Amino acid sequence: MKMDAHRINPADLLLPTVEAINAAQQNPRAFVERVIGGPARYELQGQVMDSVRDFRETLVASCHGTGKSATVADIVLWFLFSFWPSKVITIAPTYRQVKDILWAEIHAKLARSSIPKRGLKISPMGIHVGKNHFAEGFSPDVGKGEQDQGVRVQGYHSPNVLVAFEEGPGIEAALWTAKEGLMTGVNAKFVAIGNPVAAAGAFYEAWGKGRANKIEMRPFATPNFVLSAEAVGRDQSFPLAAVSAAALSAMCDEYRAAIFIDPHGKGKTD
Repeated sequence: MKMDAHRINPADLLLPTVEAINAAQQNPRAFVERVIGGPARYELQGQVMDSVRDFRETLVASCHGTGKSATVADIVLWFLFSFWPSKVITIAPTYRQVKDILWAEIHAKLARSSIPKRGLKISPMGIHVGKNHFAEGFSPDVGKGEQDQGVRVQGYHSPNVLVAFEEGPGIEAALWTAKEGLMTGVNAKFVAIGNPVAAAGAFYEAWGKGRANKIEMRPFATPNFVLSAEAVGRDQSFPLAAVSAAALSAMCDEYRAAIFIDPHGKGKTD
């Protein structure tokens, strides 16, 4: 019998029993390991997954090269295929970051996963399981002013909602405000991850409010990070003018782990 793409249920697609669904919801690490597969995730990535499961809001301050997009992609697929029905909205500062980075990662993980693809409607920035069950990517509309940006992501309500910000510090304040209107379901989750290089903006303000669970992806806790004085000198993201040459080496780890550095070189970690 042909399966209607808009009538897929978890038993048809992936999870055969209610117990299996509950297990997937409670253990994102196991879902990622057994269903998505791929290289083993390191501990901090697992902590981010656990935080999204346990807290309404999660903020992650990270340096470069820590697997930010891979972590968000894992969370998107776990939530989409573990909660029925669900809506997942992903946002990044630019169209390229949404399509060519985050959604390229999501599609690569989906392709190699054990998730059956039959019945899924897959687009460059979307996965539709059913009419009210999907994940989609958004980027700011360059033709609209900042105050109009949030209108595009309104109205996506569901009992299970995940809003994921990739490179959160670069996302306009209007979209941070708009995401509050999406989080009205009984199981509403929000995660924002990015490089916190400015002591200003919506990410900075959200970190200071203390409402979200906060995780720091410290560089030496990640397997991808290799530090040398020469490498630091080539890193154009590091605010070299903000610190003295003598303090550069000592500051590097603290910079990449500390939450913000202002233009005068004073760290802010509250």
